[in-house]
Amino acid sequence: MTGPIGILGAGIAGVSMALQLQARGVPVILLDRGKPGGGTSYGNAGLIEMSALLPHPCPQDIGTLARYALNLSPDLRWTWAGLGAGLYQYWRNSRADRIDTIGASFRTLMRVALAEHRALAHKAGALDLLRACGWLELIRDPRALEIDRAADMAQHGIAVARLDSAALRAAEPDLRQPFAGAFHWQGTVSITDPGAYVARMAEAFRTAGGEVVSANVTDLVRRGAGWRIASSKGAMDVAQVVVALGPWSPDLLQPLGLSVPMLFKRGYHQHFAAAPGCRLRHPVHLPGSGHLVVPMAMGLRVLTGVELARRDAPPDLRQIQAAARAAHTYLPLGAPVDPPWLGSRPCLPDMLPLIGETTAQPGLWCLFGHGHHGLTQGPASARLLAEMMTGEAPFIDPTPFAPSRMGL
Repeated sequence: MTGPIGILGAGIAGVSMALQLQARGVPVILLDRGKPGGGTSYGNAGLIEMSALLPHPCPQDIGTLARYALNLSPDLRWTWAGLGAGLYQYWRNSRADRIDTIGASFRTLMRVALAEHRALAHKAGALDLLRACGWLELIRDPRALEIDRAADMAQHGIAVARLDSAALRAAEPDLRQPFAGAFHWQGTVSITDPGAYVARMAEAFRTAGGEVVSANVTDLVRRGAGWRIASSKGAMDVAQVVVALGPWSPDLLQPLGLSVPMLFKRGYHQHFAAAPGCRLRHPVHLPGSGHLVVPMAMGLRVLTGVELARRDAPPDLRQIQAAARAAHTYLPLGAPVDPPWLGSRPCLPDMLPLIGETTAQPGLWCLFGHGHHGLTQGPASARLLAEMMTGEAPFIDPTPFAPSRMGL
């Protein structure tokens, strides 16, 4: 490998990749049009989610699908323009005959996700932003609380505790509505400021001699055995390129004849102040919805479920407004402290990320498409790709994540 590696995108995946290659002595140029950690990596729930066995399959039961079709579900809204070509394959891949195999591949990254985060956070001096508090799934129906999830989850190394109403009140005394209890998913770690977390990693890369360029990448052109990156700051030549642009990755690859069947699952958040004298100790999932409320440095972050729409379509604030109303029902929220934020989760039809070299364009590597778990899986995915690029033995089988499965 001669010459620097150009990494396009300074979210959690791209910055983790820069640190992984730098640790192996590989020169790297990290490019992003905004500040590191300022895009999708900033706007998520901030959870290193260690309780997930599956990536986020499409429901298969008729009742849920009917509510989705009629736009009656609080956790998903859709527009005709948002129903991309990969939607049917996403539904097909979520069926029982396929999802188990997909889930097994998904879990190979999940098993090491927290350890990889801690290693990079230690290097970046960002361990103070991690809170090992888990999250609470609030339960209204006592019958739902009777299900013993602990035994099933324990075989996968996932710790979950059942809290009755008294235990829930002790854990979160400021919740307003009475609940039957909650499930406490204990292994998940909360990041109190996801944007600052990624920014500290980028600064650690820069401090160690890495080059960070704030520029809008406009084109990527083959130049001999390497690549020329055209940007708003001029052109630069690199030996190889890693595309880690999340939902914007297809835009750069399309002119090279590489078509990515990406679905854009948009999501919104807004921060609210806590009412005086009140606090939220854990991230909570509000019952009967896809809404989350997560305590962060910026305030209480209220998050929506999914909106299937064009990535660049104007915001539709109905979902975040509904989420805020629901949050006010259960929690003593104060005034909003900022306007609503909108971002897109980059999802692929088989719910697995693209990690590896493209077949049609040697020296062009993919690191995107993590869907709902980009923050969680970013560092582990970067480690895997760095091992592949430098000829090390990969710590897991990279085959399920190969770009060739999408014809790339």
